Amino acid sequence: MSKVTGYKDKVIGASKEAVGSIASERLRTEGEAQRFQGHTAIDQAKVQNRAQAIGDKISGAFKEGTGTLTGDASLRQE
Repeated sequence: MSKVTGYKDKVIGASKEAVGSIASERLRTEGEAQRFQGHTAIDQAKVQNRAQAIGDKISGAFKEGTGTLTGDASLRQE
């Protein structure tokens, strides 16, 4: 899932919850579940982005170190 999907589910879920609190217990419960799913998707996307950034930093440091040791300027510049 992505942040966009998460925010969409969060908004739709909150809307269903609001309408359901007036009209239908089933709709309120469904909205609550969808809002929670949205929060989960957003958190998951944030973790994936952080993991990707950490991986990129490690990869860059490795390439730079390898370039320095081997004298390969193209690796040091990546």
